[in-house]
Amino acid sequence: CSHQDDYKGLVQQLFDFPRISPPSKHGDRYYYSKNSGLQNQAVIYSQATLDGEAVVHIDPNKLSEDGTVSLMGSAFSEDGKTYAYSVASGGSDWRTVKFMSVDQKTGKTTDLPDVLEHVKFSSMAWTHDHKGMFYNKYEQPITASEELGTETDINLRQQLVYHVLGTSQAEDVVVLTAPEDHQEWMLGAQVTDDGRYLMISIGEGCQPANRMWYVDLDVLPRGPEGALALQRYECTMSGAEQLPVQKLVDTFEAQFEYVANTGTSFTFMTNLDAPRYRIVSTDLQCPGPTSSWRDVVPQHHRDLLQWASALKGDSLIVCYLRDVRSALELRSLATGNLRAVLPLPGIGSIASFSGRRQDSEFFFNFTSFTEPGAIYRANANAPEREPKIFRRIELQCKFGPDDFVTKQEFLTSKDGTQVPMFIVHKKGLVLDGKNPTILYGYGGFNISLEPSFSVSRLSWLVGFNGVYAIANIRGGGEYGIEWRDAGSKERKQN
Repeated sequence: CSHQDDYKGLVQQLFDFPRISPPSKHGDRYYYSKNSGLQNQAVIYSQATLDGEAVVHIDPNKLSEDGTVSLMGSAFSEDGKTYAYSVASGGSDWRTVKFMSVDQKTGKTTDLPDVLEHVKFSSMAWTHDHKGMFYNKYEQPITASEELGTETDINLRQQLVYHVLGTSQAEDVVVLTAPEDHQEWMLGAQVTDDGRYLMISIGEGCQPANRMWYVDLDVLPRGPEGALALQRYECTMSGAEQLPVQKLVDTFEAQFEYVANTGTSFTFMTNLDAPRYRIVSTDLQCPGPTSSWRDVVPQHHRDLLQWASALKGDSLIVCYLRDVRSALELRSLATGNLRAVLPLPGIGSIASFSGRRQDSEFFFNFTSFTEPGAIYRANANAPEREPKIFRRIELQCKFGPDDFVTKQEFLTSKDGTQVPMFIVHKKGLVLDGKNPTILYGYGGFNISLEPSFSVSRLSWLVGFNGVYAIANIRGGGEYGIEWRDAGSKERKQN
């Protein structure tokens, strides 16, 4: 190909651009990740204020000399003074969890001696006393060699474990494990925003459904240093007491995701009788059947509710997928009433969001087919709520989002269904049917093809004056599970 070298240079140029996440606050400091362009892993930085000096919090590229160790997950204690992070070696699903202390004024970190092994598919849920963390592990595989990930065992009976900071893993207490007759259950854990309850989400398989249990942490015993003392609930020992679990939802009838709580009044996002999801409320003192839980935000007749995040006071941010583009709203947490529609700059997606229950401030990253990332900042309780640009990612080339056109068409399928399709091309390009065009579709596994940035796609638009079309055919999740079902099994041709 006579254009191969030129095209290779274009792709290399487009790939080399900084990638930055929205800032998130933990304790007294802000944190964000940044990849300068061609780094294998993004570096995490911290700063005392949004315009303060940034210092390196952790550089995953230095975890190993050969680059085979990756930073996979992390969780700060509620006061931000301790950082737990999991690493994986050689692409294995097995994780090792390590800990660092964080100086709140300077951001300086110090490695702590705690190390957790045999961690897999794990939560990292800190208790709000900052003294311990719930996580998940499995027993060591029988066929394991020195390097985990080479074994041939199947992992069954996941454990929920409590670790007290400053102690060895040998002292950790297994408080819950998947039962003998349901060995494949997964036990996700989350501590509520007020620190009182441990929410336990029980998953089975790939269906969007879970059981929702909880434990009142206030009734559990504590040791002399104030950490939870859970030895009496060590479920691997015969004769142990059972953890006082309350089974709020004990069937796999639907999916329930914790959103917020005020005392015993809880808010969940669910697909119960709502394939496009809704937000409901109940009270732990008298929850009743799930069918009786009060609608806070009813299911929309067309839009897919993707997520909800509670902020300070009565503020609830909800994100909808509206004809395969993100739509952001501010609502009342108590009533669900709409307080404001938060305008977005065009056709695109909310790639990430950060905000805390104790804060009114929030950030999100907006991306599109031609926008690598624009970070916006807003305040839910300010008189002026419109998100303002905080930081924009710039490509290291002469092209920008304004040099392209993105439009959406709706095409009529053979059964009359309107199927959306995005069309992207350079501004000024004459669509005369002679331009090289790529038409892409997926339509499977409830996956939505939302607007997202792609270097390979942009290089096609720039290097060949190409047109890129993405059809959101049925089988995907663009309009909820009904849209997925309409393109699965015997209904593939759609």
